[in-house]
Amino acid sequence: MAHRPIAVIDAGHGAILADGLLDTGAVWFGLREADLVMDLAQRLQAALERRGWVAILTRDGDATPFSLSGRTALARQVGANVFVSLHLNSSPSPKPHGVSVFYWHPESEPLAALLQRRLSQRLKLRDRGIQRDAFVVLLTATMPAVLVELGFLSNPQEARRLSDPVFRAQAAEVIAAALQEWWAKQGR
Repeated sequence: MAHRPIAVIDAGHGAILADGLLDTGAVWFGLREADLVMDLAQRLQAALERRGWVAILTRDGDATPFSLSGRTALARQVGANVFVSLHLNSSPSPKPHGVSVFYWHPESEPLAALLQRRLSQRLKLRDRGIQRDAFVVLLTATMPAVLVELGFLSNPQEARRLSDPVFRAQAAEVIAAALQEWWAKQGR
């Protein structure tokens, strides 16, 4: 039997902060980033499992027991083939909009580029391009790793879309399909 690919899906934020409060990420229009990306992560997990993947979440509720580097340590422990961190962008201005995919290690760049293309094309989001940035979860990953900023919660139009479960279901399907496409190109 062929090896089933393993993805670790990190619903961004959700850490218990030093002051005991929960890191909810950005909060705009009554929406919490941590809640929306948790829902997206669960939908992505289901979409990948339907494609024969093993998909493991770094949290399954409001809080995660893992530090940022602990999230990629989990990915190493389970032998993950890919690590995907899900986030929503935010800005002091309501104007910025669109999707960005971040990576750090050069081996992650093709996956970042593919995800960026598929998300912007299929979800009709402004293509803000891929960016190389030293986020902890990307720096500490030993497998291809990307961080997806799926639109701006601070933009009223994107916040409305992001709050829609139908849109999050579509986004999960696009990410899962892109991961499947990327995996097929690995020649495994």
